[in-house]
Amino acid sequence: MRSRETVKPRERAILIADPDRDFLNTFRTAEVKAIAPGALPVTAPSGHVAQEMIADPKRMFLGIFVNLDLENPSAVSVIRCAYYHRPATPVYVLQDGKPSTLLEVEDLSKLGIRKLLQKPVTYADMVKLVAPIAISFDAERVLNSSYAADDGFDPSQDSHDYLPLRAEDFLSGARSLFDIYVRLNTGRYVKLLKAGDSFTAARIESYLIRGVTHFFIRKEAQEDYLRYCDYLASNLLQTKKAPADMKVRQMLNFGEQTMNFLKNQGVGDANLQYAEKFISNLSELVLQLRLERETEISDFISNVAAYEHGVGTAVLAGILAKHIEIKFEKPLHAIGLASLLHDIGLYQLPKELWHEDEALMSPEQLEQYKTHPMVSAQLIRKLRAIASGVTQTVNLHHFRKKGRGFPSEYPSVTLSKSAEIVGICDEFHTLIRRALEDPSFDLLDHLERETFPGFSTQIVYAFRSCFLGKKPGKK
Repeated sequence: MRSRETVKPRERAILIADPDRDFLNTFRTAEVKAIAPGALPVTAPSGHVAQEMIADPKRMFLGIFVNLDLENPSAVSVIRCAYYHRPATPVYVLQDGKPSTLLEVEDLSKLGIRKLLQKPVTYADMVKLVAPIAISFDAERVLNSSYAADDGFDPSQDSHDYLPLRAEDFLSGARSLFDIYVRLNTGRYVKLLKAGDSFTAARIESYLIRGVTHFFIRKEAQEDYLRYCDYLASNLLQTKKAPADMKVRQMLNFGEQTMNFLKNQGVGDANLQYAEKFISNLSELVLQLRLERETEISDFISNVAAYEHGVGTAVLAGILAKHIEIKFEKPLHAIGLASLLHDIGLYQLPKELWHEDEALMSPEQLEQYKTHPMVSAQLIRKLRAIASGVTQTVNLHHFRKKGRGFPSEYPSVTLSKSAEIVGICDEFHTLIRRALEDPSFDLLDHLERETFPGFSTQIVYAFRSCFLGKKPGKK
């Protein structure tokens, strides 16, 4: 259930995003709200709710507290959202009464995270962190007047190089993560503050009174901090100290980009909701089967690029399997596991093959690359918890109609529906990543010319109606 808390325009609050509803309920008492009437607590039980609140321009936050165990999507996504929409608002992370095993303190500092707090933590503790540096001002006093600054002009005066931040989001005493600029009435940009320095309350208020509604940062500064968020995501998976279940539960987060792409393509909400549930169930299955204890699978999960592709393929395969009306749990589990693990053998081969672009491979590399379905199948065959059908599907996920593709030792095999689902979704996810990186790439044309001829008419028809709605070019 989503939080029903509302906020009045221009009312300041402190956001607490945590999956523990009992913990969140402690912030809803009259006694807690009386601690700081000018900074009321607002709670979010999931990542989606937190992101909606952070992106809401009507809300004003003094601070954002995010539990590292947050899901749907993960704390990483919420931190990224906070940096994107509110880079001037201090972010703190919460952890459930256990030592900080996920990241070292210096890594958190690099991310601009102010502090890691071990639970139990009270609202008074949170207020002490943000309220002393909060400023107050009367918005009605804001005047449309110009001002001059003593600092020098920035060499770059192109407005496209800057991102606006609401001036009222800034807190006095809080160390800025960025160089801060202001735009004069002439359109020129002046640096007000260096990264690492902080505003005084009087200085911020003087700008607000003079009519300054926004400060500015250089665009590349924000992009750098978003890259640090990716760094955090990588560390969550790669650090040996991170719990295995947290690594597995990153599935939902990694499926998010694929689902966002599909949403932009017009894929219906019902299918996207099913995909989210499919991935959630798949992560539970991996934990139930204790697959993360296997060395090869643990290494695979820790490889961010590999794991993300496996999850993205599983998102697509889940939607396509539903569209074809594969309803029984056993075959759905098999398709999910085969999609997730189809390339596990690839990452046992040399790194120069991992890109999977056959055009860039030498004849010797290509022959070695073509062995990866078999290597994947051999690794999976060792896992008694996984059904044999998964092994066969993985072994044939690059095989194509009329003997195209590989392995070549199956010239007359009839592909199973599950192998076709995994194969076409594997290709589609690779093409999605290419389209996101290269806007000039014609994904639909590539599907028509290169991908669809390798699959059965039934699968291609289902794929088109599921993901494309109609045949490209058809009115």
